[in-house]
Amino acid sequence: MRFTCPSSITVNLLQVRDERAEDCWHRKPGRAYGTVLCGCAAALGFATIENVLYCWADLAVQTAVLRAILAVPGHCAGGVIIAVGVTERVFYGKDTNAFWILLPSVMFHGFYDWFLMASAIGYLDSQETGENLALAGLTGAMMCDMFQFLYMFRRLNILEEIDMEYAQINNQPDEYE
Repeated sequence: MRFTCPSSITVNLLQVRDERAEDCWHRKPGRAYGTVLCGCAAALGFATIENVLYCWADLAVQTAVLRAILAVPGHCAGGVIIAVGVTERVFYGKDTNAFWILLPSVMFHGFYDWFLMASAIGYLDSQETGENLALAGLTGAMMCDMFQFLYMFRRLNILEEIDMEYAQINNQPDEYE
């Protein structure tokens, strides 16, 4: 069985068929920002599954609240950063391999996890330095998320400039108007 976009669907007994499947945003985005939307949606889906598993394993309200505040926006920004790299490669012909597309998100996620591990070690340590280490770890994780968002906005601005230049070169209407 084949699942397709829900626009003008014709249903047979064993097959779901879409007459406009070529224009469906999740198969082949017509615009560059369709890819960014797909990257964000994929990252948020992964964050949801990861949060459910973490909360199920920990069974703590604090874990759910902390992950909702820190992890979900971080995954969203990471997915958008990767999607911008894929968009530049696919739509605008930028010669970038997968390593350089994935590297910023992997680095931000690694630093974020490192700071949270330091926070967890500090939380488990009952000495005076434990509270300071826990606070420093949480602060570092929040700063890592903020830097990731700043980098994401920078990449989106660069993508917008590339898209405007591409539209002017090819005499296409600007998709932002």
